Amino acid sequence: MFRDPSYITALGGIGNIEPLIFEADIVPYYMLSINRKARWGVELSPHILIRMYRQYSYPIRTPSYMPRATFFYQIIDNPDEKRDLFAYAAWHHHSNGQDGDFYNTNGTINTFSGNFATNFIEGGIFLSRPDKKRPHII
Repeated sequence: MFRDPSYITALGGIGNIEPLIFEADIVPYYMLSINRKARWGVELSPHILIRMYRQYSYPIRTPSYMPRATFFYQIIDNPDEKRDLFAYAAWHHHSNGQDGDFYNTNGTINTFSGNFATNFIEGGIFLSRPDKKRPHII
């Protein structure tokens, strides 16, 4: 539902970040539930982003860590299986694992070695309409 894609890219692409040799965004997802009739589920992801910069000695600065846990609950389970209603709550973390100060001495944000971390939660509801032609994919 809310999954970020995993990818590996070479030579940086277009954007406002420093020149890269490669970037890898590793986003596996693990779904836990008791059985097919369970009304709840838990999805876990140990999301990690790694970049190798095009600089002297090709450094890899510390990876960004973005683990996530999402809890789902099926509010409405229609017997005709045309639509189901779910509620979810998710906890997210994002940190870059660096050890420098967040601000430089001149008051600007330290984008080279500045340490930061944040946690946040989100929640909501969504409607699912299963496809009868593909019975085991939701």
